Amino acid sequence: MKQRSIICLLAAMVLVVYAFDYLPIHEKGIGQMFAYSWLAFAALVIAGNGVAVLGGYRQKAQKDRQQENAEPEKRREFG
Repeated sequence: MKQRSIICLLAAMVLVVYAFDYLPIHEKGIGQMFAYSWLAFAALVIAGNGVAVLGGYRQKAQKDRQQENAEPEKRREFG
């Protein structure tokens, strides 16, 4: 799951860099509104995938901490 988030994050960043030159940011009217809305949605995609990548690291750290704090199993020995 983390690999998919990293790939989506990189793909979204490449699309923003590539499309930035072609967006009609300096025009007036609906073209400018489209450009700003496209950039806003791209920012949401980048932010969401960034949170997913960082969330994967946080879950891994919590899992490691839980394993360290866990008490070892008590074993019965006969004989």
